Amino acid sequence: MINEMGPNIEDNFDPTLDFVRRRMNASRPTDRKLIAGLLQGEGGLGHAFSSLVEKLSDSRKRYTLEQLKQRDSEAENHAATYTHVPQEDAGKSTMLRREDEGIPSALELFLITLLSDKEWIQLCKTREKPTHLGELPARNVIESVLADEPRTKKFIHAVQSDVRQFRESASTIYDAGCGPFPMLGLSAALASPRAQVICLELNPLSARIAQAIVDKFVADSSIAPGQVIIKEGDALSQPLPPEGSIDLFISETLGAGLLDEQGPAIFSRYAKSINRERGSTIPYHAKLSAALVPVNKGVLHTREGIRVEKYPFVINANGVELPILPAQEWKPLEDGRDLPLTHIPAQIEGTIDLPRLLNISAFDRNYGVHVCTEFVIDRQGLQVLTRYETFITSPMPLGVGVVTVPDELKEAKPASLKIKFSFIPGSDSRKASKVEVVRKDEAR
Repeated sequence: MINEMGPNIEDNFDPTLDFVRRRMNASRPTDRKLIAGLLQGEGGLGHAFSSLVEKLSDSRKRYTLEQLKQRDSEAENHAATYTHVPQEDAGKSTMLRREDEGIPSALELFLITLLSDKEWIQLCKTREKPTHLGELPARNVIESVLADEPRTKKFIHAVQSDVRQFRESASTIYDAGCGPFPMLGLSAALASPRAQVICLELNPLSARIAQAIVDKFVADSSIAPGQVIIKEGDALSQPLPPEGSIDLFISETLGAGLLDEQGPAIFSRYAKSINRERGSTIPYHAKLSAALVPVNKGVLHTREGIRVEKYPFVINANGVELPILPAQEWKPLEDGRDLPLTHIPAQIEGTIDLPRLLNISAFDRNYGVHVCTEFVIDRQGLQVLTRYETFITSPMPLGVGVVTVPDELKEAKPASLKIKFSFIPGSDSRKASKVEVVRKDEAR
């Protein structure tokens, strides 16, 4: 079952097959040996899956701020790089970067190699259709989710914790947007043999791969036949299950700042189907905040407004450089409340003061408004994704990413102005948001 894919997997080029082959060829021999050992031991696929989840961890290297100058140009060219600075302290002089970029995690390798070369070719015979907002091809899902190891591990732990509460009774679990590797649905089924799991997936190729993976777990007797059902279709148009029939509703279809993904609309649509007494969602709550971020990334302004010092920064999963702003520079939105995912407001509004001791000309087109989301994933609050920790929590720029001061306000005193902004959760961050500089009496 564990075979490296050769260069002649198929004569006709297919993006997904090419991606899978490259991931296989980039894998570590030690990981292949580890997986082979787990599969030869007791417990089969279920045990191997759980063991590999626990081994997920980021390989990261530490850099000083002086070294960042040499790394800046290189960082911008690595779109798949994932980095993380756990402290929000501008005084910290370190950056963390993955050393194993391009190498699949042991869990990703395990799921890819469950299918043989022949099975991958058969699955990919029908090419992927063009993608739209909220619809990712299999290779992108693999890159953006499975490579995001902190996200994967915390989501799986949250699923295991919540589902185990239902071990003594039958339960219904929904996973909207399961992707090609239905990790969360499989985690639910493995956590409770009485769990009935329905996984929805929009992309036809991803749905076919997901079904093939589930079939492997059934054939291995790790889960029961029919325990995990893969349904191809749009979660926003599928017939809704009966009111109160869902015990746990899961969806990873969430983007940074609750933008650029369909998650908010999906959670809202299924809200009435979730059991009011014992039902829950994963993620459980979200907290939104906003900040002004310098366009010249990583700069710190002194009293005189001169840019003299760099913040530490991260490179998120999309290769975007993000300065690590101190926690006090982030303004809580919606009065700082934890928002249930089923009750996200239709529109978020906020205001931010212009930077103190900075004149209008220095501010104009040099700052952008960014929003970010922190997630409490499980109802116990044990699994939390914080700012900058993963792609779905890293700050997201609103609109075109810069704040422009209207000509008629360029002579005004900064203290008399506000930055006013609004956005629609679940929408395109560039289009369905508005950022403007107004007089304070107009900002109410």
